[in-house]
Amino acid sequence: MRWATPLFCGLLLLVVQSPLAHAEKRVALVIGNAAYERAVPLANPVHDAADISALLKGLGFEVIEGTDLKRSKMRETVRRFGDALEGADVGLFFYAGHGLQVAGENYLIPIDGELARERDLAFEAIKLSLVLSQMERETKTNIVFLDACRDNPMVQTLARAMGTRSTAVGRGLARVESGVGTFIAFATQPGNVALDGKGRNSPFSAALIKHVGTDGVDLSGIMIAVRNDVLASTAGKQVPWEHSSLTGQFFFKPAAVPAETPVAGSEERAPSGEIALWTSVKDSDDPAMLQTYLDRFPTGTFSGLARLMRDRLSKEKSAKPEKTVVAAIASGTAASAGVPPGARFLTLRATLKAREDEPRKGQSYSGVHIAPVTVDWAKAFGLEEAKGAAVTSIVKGAPAEFAGLQPGDVIVKFDKSPIDSAEALPQLVSDLPAGTEVAVEIWRVGHGPADALRWLRARADDGDAAAIKSLAVAHARGSSGIGNATDAFRAYRRAAELDDAQAMHRLWLAYAGGQGVTKDLPESVRWYRKGAELGDVGSMTSLAYAYSVGQGVTKDDAEAVRWYRKGGDLGDSWAKVQLGFSYEGGRGGLPKDDTEAVKFYREAADLGNSEGMTSLGVMLLNGKGVAKDEAEAAQVLRKAVGLNNARAYYVLGIMTSQGLGVEKDEAEAARLYGRSAELGNTDALVNLASMYEQGEGVDKDQAEAVKLYRQAIEKGNRVAANNLASKYLHGRGVKKDLSQPAELYREAVELGSTSAMTDLGWMHETGAGMRKDYAAAARLYRQAAELGNYDGMNNLGSMLASGRGVATDAEEAAQWVVRALESGSTFTLKQMKENSSAWGAPFRKALQRQLKAEGLYSGPIDGKFGRSTIGAIEALAQKG
Repeated sequence: MRWATPLFCGLLLLVVQSPLAHAEKRVALVIGNAAYERAVPLANPVHDAADISALLKGLGFEVIEGTDLKRSKMRETVRRFGDALEGADVGLFFYAGHGLQVAGENYLIPIDGELARERDLAFEAIKLSLVLSQMERETKTNIVFLDACRDNPMVQTLARAMGTRSTAVGRGLARVESGVGTFIAFATQPGNVALDGKGRNSPFSAALIKHVGTDGVDLSGIMIAVRNDVLASTAGKQVPWEHSSLTGQFFFKPAAVPAETPVAGSEERAPSGEIALWTSVKDSDDPAMLQTYLDRFPTGTFSGLARLMRDRLSKEKSAKPEKTVVAAIASGTAASAGVPPGARFLTLRATLKAREDEPRKGQSYSGVHIAPVTVDWAKAFGLEEAKGAAVTSIVKGAPAEFAGLQPGDVIVKFDKSPIDSAEALPQLVSDLPAGTEVAVEIWRVGHGPADALRWLRARADDGDAAAIKSLAVAHARGSSGIGNATDAFRAYRRAAELDDAQAMHRLWLAYAGGQGVTKDLPESVRWYRKGAELGDVGSMTSLAYAYSVGQGVTKDDAEAVRWYRKGGDLGDSWAKVQLGFSYEGGRGGLPKDDTEAVKFYREAADLGNSEGMTSLGVMLLNGKGVAKDEAEAAQVLRKAVGLNNARAYYVLGIMTSQGLGVEKDEAEAARLYGRSAELGNTDALVNLASMYEQGEGVDKDQAEAVKLYRQAIEKGNRVAANNLASKYLHGRGVKKDLSQPAELYREAVELGSTSAMTDLGWMHETGAGMRKDYAAAARLYRQAAELGNYDGMNNLGSMLASGRGVATDAEEAAQWVVRALESGSTFTLKQMKENSSAWGAPFRKALQRQLKAEGLYSGPIDGKFGRSTIGAIEALAQKG
């Protein structure tokens, strides 16, 4: 069993601070009809329904399923769906199978449907309008996916029977108009016929399965991606179409941002493109900025965090509104002369609630996203001092919402305590017991965010520098509540031209992601170089990353290290982590120095950086650059776990499963792996799958193991592909199926797995599940060997020695065997000691010459592997 690589440098995940919200009830009906009794059976609908059902369950839907339903069963299932919709917030209907339209009415066909006459429709088919009416009666948001536009032979039969009225029978399905709050998507445009597909799923269903689970993308965005996929896979023959009367955005997996976390001045910056982008947008409430991350990393590490935060929000029971008291107070001393019209101090009252999420369960929260009040923000909004906490957004159902707080408000006092900085507010909140009623004094412009935005725009248009910069900040934070990427870009550009370093950083994001402007990587580099030269630490870290990967500039590791060092000298924790990585790996002209790496990891950890903590824990665990100390490693990793670092959960899971520095506890290890997987760590998914496979810490469950392996494969984990392929290849826990491993190994090969290269090579060499192909086997073995895999070296040597798939070359064969022995291949050592005769005399002589060249053998070159030759081979293996 191959396990995921246990310890490696990874990614930062943020503390989950959002409170929980009212649980949203989601109910879905999924039907797939394929085994038609009076028409040629369809290939995909049952698979489509099964895969859609599994997907929706993972997205929090209660799913009512039905496949190959006859008339009575189909009606009963639809009725059951109607009952389940009572009290639901969201209803969803997915249908795959035959359907048709007659006189503009759409009908769905059970597998035993017989349509010999027009009047048969009332008895033999199900009206789509019947399902829709139930949904619209019970729920406010309804979603319908119809993969029912396939070429239906029953249409011709019915049309012939209807004679002169045959024109009422149309191709495909008819356009549907619905009530408010309903979204209907068809596999293709009205009146057209969709394809059933040649694979497991139809083109439409395959695209839905691929995109519906994308984090932070609303339904409209999902359908754009689905339409593009279907157009591509059908060569433009099929164009998915939808009708929508939704009154707002709908997200299967909404993105979320942490609550009560200051968003500027103390951010951690990232060690990779994904991290750099996430760090820059994580505290923004501007959908366009968050979409930048999701567009570039739709299945990235932080998509797991976004999902987790939304899941936690959905668990909170709905709260009853607390009594809200709003009273204007005369407090002119804190406001400057340039006060916006209608700006005033207000006192609101809120009752704090207790968190239900770990690790802060029981602590009080108010439910606001906040940011520091900059000098420019204070000037623009008429405050004399840059003090307080600026509200960027409100958590739905939280105390702040019921108190009446709005985005754009500035909290100046909390429970009679002045708020000098945004960082002070979370501690003030958590120090009070849940249930405490507090007074919250705020400064508000007009009636809220729309008035504040109008004021900023007017002042900015008059050339007010503070307003120009604050308008850019408002877009970055999303505190205006409205706006778009183009408006945001213009605001950032105007502020950047006033030498605002933060705006320059935002311009980098805009140009790098093509948000509000044409994507232009060199231009993005130009702007964060300007920001870096003005002393903006975030721009320094971004510029360093650009040099490290060659994004918009020529790759230059030394220049990357130079900028990371500048950021580190200014106290940036992420720059310090990157310097640690550079010393540990010997990058950017730095010597490989584990001791120096530990120094920077520790400095980053002391600054609260969870990745610094995790990397320090790994070094302590392995005794690299510091005395090995498993107990301290566990202690440091627990701190990182408290900050929801996915890799920390994963490493601590490995330690717990093996009893390293902590008590061995396989059940706890499984829990830690599960938590890490929820946060997006695919290696944790692999190890958890292996535990289900072996029954370690959890009940043995091969189906769950396969499911977890597949989840990891979908996220690009090559070890998962290897493991699952091995299960099918050897029939371990699943039915032996030689058609599965080859495809899985190919996926892993594309991901760079050298072990998959050797395994797939073995299948080609032996003809396991496929035609023998020695040349293909040799190519795969060489690919693995050149990447350092000693099994590939051994097998390539064998092919060269025998001339299978390649020209015979005893000398090169011997060279690869020497490298395999030096790499520690016990299998190669055993082959040479016990089975060398099968390799042929030319090879044995060539190996003796190699051994002599290494100074390990002084006997004759006779191809006889006696005691002296075997001794030399063993010495070579020990030397390696």
